[in-house]
Amino acid sequence: QTSTQQALGPAAVGPLTFSFVMEDSAAATSLLQAFLDASPSATVIYETERDSHGRPVDLRLTMLNQPAEQWLAQPGTVVVGKRLSELVPDLAPTERFRRTLA
Repeated sequence: QTSTQQALGPAAVGPLTFSFVMEDSAAATSLLQAFLDASPSATVIYETERDSHGRPVDLRLTMLNQPAEQWLAQPGTVVVGKRLSELVPDLAPTERFRRTLA
């Protein structure tokens, strides 16, 4: 197994998202940022935020690319660490958002 495979772990592909299980490593971060920078589409990496019972309640942005910054009309330095429900309030009450969290 390569160091990249070890850093990322298994990846699952869904209809709209790629989910990566990654260790806190500089190699994984660099690889993900290169992936983001190469994409012409607005792309974000997020982590699931859970309530005290372990149920998913929101998504917190951890990385994004320039097209995503343009779509959000804010630089990454401002939006990284914020909840998706804060950045796109109209999305949070939708069924699609709830299905994404499930």
